[in-house]
Amino acid sequence: MIRQALNLSLVVARSRFLISRSYSSASDTSTTASNDIRSGHPARVLFFPGQGTESPGMLSPLLEQYPSSTREGIEALGEVLPSYTSKQLSRLLLGPADGSSFDAADQMAVHKTSFAQPAILLTSVLIYNAYVERFGKFNKSDPTGMNQFMIGHSLGQITALVAAGCLTLEQGLKISAERGRLMEEITGDDKLDPSHNTGLGMFAISMPIARKSATDAVPQFLNQTAVVEIINNCADLYKRSSPGAVAEIANINSPDQLVMSGQLEAIEQVLRMADSKINEQAPKMGTLFRRKRQLPVRIPFHSSILEPIEPQMDLVLKSMAGGFRCPAKTSIIANHEPTKILASKDDVIQAILQGCYRPVYWDTSVRAIVHRLCSSSTAGGGVLWCGIGHGSSVTAKLVDRTLKQTPAHESLVVSVDSSDSASDWNLLVSTNR
Repeated sequence: MIRQALNLSLVVARSRFLISRSYSSASDTSTTASNDIRSGHPARVLFFPGQGTESPGMLSPLLEQYPSSTREGIEALGEVLPSYTSKQLSRLLLGPADGSSFDAADQMAVHKTSFAQPAILLTSVLIYNAYVERFGKFNKSDPTGMNQFMIGHSLGQITALVAAGCLTLEQGLKISAERGRLMEEITGDDKLDPSHNTGLGMFAISMPIARKSATDAVPQFLNQTAVVEIINNCADLYKRSSPGAVAEIANINSPDQLVMSGQLEAIEQVLRMADSKINEQAPKMGTLFRRKRQLPVRIPFHSSILEPIEPQMDLVLKSMAGGFRCPAKTSIIANHEPTKILASKDDVIQAILQGCYRPVYWDTSVRAIVHRLCSSSTAGGGVLWCGIGHGSSVTAKLVDRTLKQTPAHESLVVSVDSSDSASDWNLLVSTNR
């Protein structure tokens, strides 16, 4: 969920192997392959980033290129964030009026969950609208029907619903703002001093996954399913001995990365137990989960700690449901149930509710789409995977990792990321002058 220092501008997949190249490499075979997909009629998968990709001034690149829609978007954001003045919103999203640098208070304010979630959604939707206007011509049919699939990481799922026309922008902003507010409220993060240690949070963990190389030091029994099962079993054992403890898998992001959420001490204990369990079967493995990183968040996203917000979110959604629309030309995969395509208003409501506290099966979502495309004739021209939004290069990296391990059609993974000059952002804005 949290943004990492990762950049991905272009990834070309041939069968199971992907080659990363930047747009500066314009004369090689990977560029030729990417041009073939771009100029053809590829199946399209759009994906949207979640919380953790926000940063101060994240709307400033859009203001330069799309001033009217950006200003209108900030006004719409102000409607769901009434405690912020127009001046405050402009400072946080566009930059200080006097041209000075952002200060520590700005950084803290932007990362506040109740602000970050609607701000990320707005940024992604504005970029998506520009994308449709610019790249719709890749498909000769109605541009609104050009995407076979959409997925969003956590909060990004709500963005996908807006992009697909299931929700209006105003509905998406209201839902995401309320979602963030309730998450802060249930954990007490809305009242605590920022320096206060809540004892809650998340760890990103690199999993010791076996590859198919003969020289791989990781035993073959350690596949992703086995590691997840071991962690879940250890979490259950720890909870029995320590009632009330919460240490849960929150995201399975790629074949070799997961995120755990809950009480930080409980997570540490569970990972130590998992290490011991694996070493019983493979004594030479040592400490497997030493490559873990505490994320700079104080809310245990996608854990049962947040489940109590469901009744209030349900009321919010049902009060708006009359204006929801069913997905039409685009299939949206649910984060918490990747085999399911949202097909009704109730599906939309449940996806938003479950997406507040159920795990995000991102890796499985990508695999499920690959399976559906491989089972149909829609991917004969290749598959274009496109990340849309500020920080979407990070999410694209996760897609890349999964596609490397998944037999598929020839694919091109790009991102339209206003925070990454190496992404398709430059291609997008180059014709808007």
